[in-house]
Amino acid sequence: MELVPCRYCKQQKAETFRANELWYVRCRGNKKMKRKNKDGVEEIYWKPCSYWGKYEFLGLNEKAAIDNWNARNSGKDTED
Repeated sequence: MELVPCRYCKQQKAETFRANELWYVRCRGNKKMKRKNKDGVEEIYWKPCSYWGKYEFLGLNEKAAIDNWNARNSGKDTED
């Protein structure tokens, strides 16, 4: 089953992991950010995606964890 891109960083870098008897999905992408340096010049840097909690997408099996991820990141979920 395929994972949809992360809603926050827009990258297709989510991965499934197994912890004992549970599965979870985490994003390994980076989000493009902007900041001004001490001279006032705007810089672009990459920040690791940390929008979702580490264990936000738990499931009793891999498919359940992927289904949770896809539902929240597909744009169809109104909970956020």
